[in-house]
Amino acid sequence: RRIRAGGARLEVGTLGDGPAVLLLPGLGMPGTEEFDTLGEALAAAGFRAIALNPRGIGRSRGRLQGITLHDLAADAEEVLRHFDTSAHVVGRAYGNRVARCLAADAPDRVRSLVLLAAGGLVPPTSKQPQASVWRRRRRRWPKVRRAQKAAIDATPLADWWDGGHAPTLVIQGLADRTAPPENGRRLASAHPQRVRLKEIEGAGHELLRERPARVVPEVLAFLREREDTDRERSDA
Repeated sequence: RRIRAGGARLEVGTLGDGPAVLLLPGLGMPGTEEFDTLGEALAAAGFRAIALNPRGIGRSRGRLQGITLHDLAADAEEVLRHFDTSAHVVGRAYGNRVARCLAADAPDRVRSLVLLAAGGLVPPTSKQPQASVWRRRRRRWPKVRRAQKAAIDATPLADWWDGGHAPTLVIQGLADRTAPPENGRRLASAHPQRVRLKEIEGAGHELLRERPARVVPEVLAFLREREDTDRERSDA
């Protein structure tokens, strides 16, 4: 479906029924493609997966000039407002920045964060080699990629790096050269009470595709734990 969000119209795909999990994709990627495996697993586990195609991707439309991460976070907030819900939010690579900005700007909408291949502070060590299928997909929206990169430069790191106050799971690939593992380590070290770090040996920047059998169970276990914790608090 397409959802109005201010001056934008955003395409989302949904799967399953249950507590909402908003899925925010990597640079220049459609959420409806990037999260197919995770979305199916979430639905099978009793969650409702909501995958967002950012402005300019798929059938999503909206201004790309002069945007910041706050604008993209506001799009995500409008999607949750449309469904009248708060959500667990999963962001991969570029999407982890948008997810953290959303948690900072609209904390009441974010129940928890899952950050996959989370970068932003420690710069890339070298260009990460990508599988040919990912290169083909990413060439489809070069204008969006440029606008999303500009949005990073236009947004102070301090606006989003901490990710608000939401309980957070960070999953990093130890072979990731685009978002080096030190990013996750620094976030977990700064916020040990709410940030949990899981590192996966041999996984690179596309860890969700490279190691789905390792990543998906970690995500599901964390979300189930958050659901149990929230249920216990509401019953107390």
